[in-house]
Amino acid sequence: MKRIVSFIFTLAFLLFSFNLESDASNEYYKYSIDEAYIYPVTPDMDEWKLLPSVIERREACSVPYSILIKMTDSALVETVITHPYFSDVYAFDTVSDGIKWVSEYVNGVDLLLERNNICDALEDYLEKKKDRIDYLRTIKPKEMSYSENHEIISYINAATLLNYIKDNYISRDESNGINTEYNVSFPPLPGLSITSTGDGYVYTPNGSGAYVLYNCTWSDHNTTRELAEIEHYNYLATYPSTSEVFYDSISPLYNCHSYAWYSQSSSNYRWMPDPYAYISDGSYVGTYPIVGAKITYYNSGSYIHSGVVTSVGAYTYTTHMTSKWGCLGLYNHLVDDCPYYSNASVSYWKIN
Repeated sequence: MKRIVSFIFTLAFLLFSFNLESDASNEYYKYSIDEAYIYPVTPDMDEWKLLPSVIERREACSVPYSILIKMTDSALVETVITHPYFSDVYAFDTVSDGIKWVSEYVNGVDLLLERNNICDALEDYLEKKKDRIDYLRTIKPKEMSYSENHEIISYINAATLLNYIKDNYISRDESNGINTEYNVSFPPLPGLSITSTGDGYVYTPNGSGAYVLYNCTWSDHNTTRELAEIEHYNYLATYPSTSEVFYDSISPLYNCHSYAWYSQSSSNYRWMPDPYAYISDGSYVGTYPIVGAKITYYNSGSYIHSGVVTSVGAYTYTTHMTSKWGCLGLYNHLVDDCPYYSNASVSYWKIN
């Protein structure tokens, strides 16, 4: 009997010791990488421009999951916020829509949102970089190098993620009132809020009303002209086929749907959340790519982007279009070289 009891105690001790070693091993496994991932190709390299489409460039920036899960919180944060395409978040009306979209190809976002103490790492990053960012903001956006521009964008990305997590994953009761915007010196959260000067309707060729907002300002987008200009130059570098249609086309007044379906005038002051009325009432019918056709990107039950075809090539990747990217600029670009090209369904429309 004593031998049996002794054996049971010995077995229990061995199992306990094994569990301790296993836990320690798991902790080491999780946090053995304390440096951010270095992307092999970035927009300031010639190799970036040689990649044929946004899909290939996103794949070149894909970080293996086996590396991501071993990163410390700080390493994971820096890896995500410095990803060349994380800033695609700002091409959408809301941060929630943007983060949902970029998480499809910035493959550290979902993992980052699962970490319990990631807010601490984000706050540490913001504090560490604040003085550097204050200095960079003394440089005019158009005079910055890509690396300087990207430093500011990465800082804004960190603030955006921090506020997004606190707004969506931490309740006010649990956070003791920390569910507020991080105190950075300019707003970090682009995204339309319905507080414009007014709203109303514009009408399709068949007379259906399409809801619009009037006279949106930078504050309606919860951002500033300065930040929009910084992001504008970032997009021009990140998307090689892109060029600004006319100088200083950045505007908070109108968006892609309003430009494509309502008016291509630079004096357009209407922001259209959804072009569905134009498509659903028979005013327009589907077509193949032709100059002047409207083009839409459709994903998960909604039209996420619209534009106008300006030249037609033999393939999608040789067809050009003009479109407005959020509250940023009006750009001419290849159909497959913009933030909205991924799992979206691309369709073309002509007036009926």
